[in-house]
Parts: sequence; C-alpha cells; structure tokens
Amino acid sequence: PPWFVPRPHPSLSCDGLECSPDKSKRTVLGQEVVLGLRIRRAFFDTLLDAAVPSAFDPGHYTDPAAWQSAVATSEVRRQWDPDHAPSGAKLPRRAIQLGLRGSLLRAFATTELMEVIDMTDFVSEQRSCAQDDNPQLVTPLEHVYQRPQHA
Repeated sequence: PPWFVPRPHPSLSCDGLECSPDKSKRTVLGQEVVLGLRIRRAFFDTLLDAAVPSAFDPGHYTDPAAWQSAVATSEVRRQWDPDHAPSGAKLPRRAIQLGLRGSLLRAFATTELMEVIDMTDFVSEQRSCAQDDNPQLVTPLEHVYQRPQHA
C-alpha cells in the first residue's frame, strides 16, 4: 500500500550520500527542496494515537501475528530513527517518523495541512553554519512534545 512519510532531513550536511564535494553546498540528490509542513496539533495527536510500531514490540502486542494484523489495518506506521545534530553527528535521542495512508493521508493532504513553507533558501543559507557550536546557526527551539491531558 502507498505510504506517505513526511520527514524532515535534520542534517544540513550529508556525509555518506551522493552530495556535492563542497561541504558548504551539499545537497542530497532528489532532496534539493526543503518544505515545512504545518498541521493542527489535534491532528498530530490523532496520528500518534493511531500509530502502529514498524517493528514488533512485545510490550504492546501479545504475539507477532497480532502486531502484523494491526500493521495491515493501520493508517499510521511509527518508527524511531536516529536523530542528528546540524553537523550530522548522531545524537543520543531518537526522532519519530510517521508513515500515513488511507483516510488519514487524505485528511493530511486536504483538510489538516494548514501551510506549506518553502524553506529551501533558508536551509541553503544555514548550510555554511552547520557546526554544532556555531552561534550564527539558526535552528528551531526544540523540546519534548507534551501530549495534552484529555478530560
């Protein structure tokens, strides 16, 4: 089945991939455009609630067959990928990746996508500053996502 995986590429450099030899101008072939996608928080929570892990987890499923059944009927698949600093160095934390299909993918594309922001020029400008300790590097303020308490 078709899966759409909206996932930002967190690293501004791309060691090990097909890139320009000039580190200040590197881009991943086929990923030359960087888009920011703004969705409603309530929809993001819906995606998290509907997500099925991409690998069997005995803490959530009694057996692999139950997990496979959940994957087959789920509209959201979740996996945790290594996270990276702007320099490309691996971080000790993980980054979530969500794959969408079915009605939730349609909702994402039609009613829940509030804004598409072309960030290509900004990322290109920041690429020359992509060192973890560079005070000129502009990055978003990051924090652990706190789920709202439902009454």
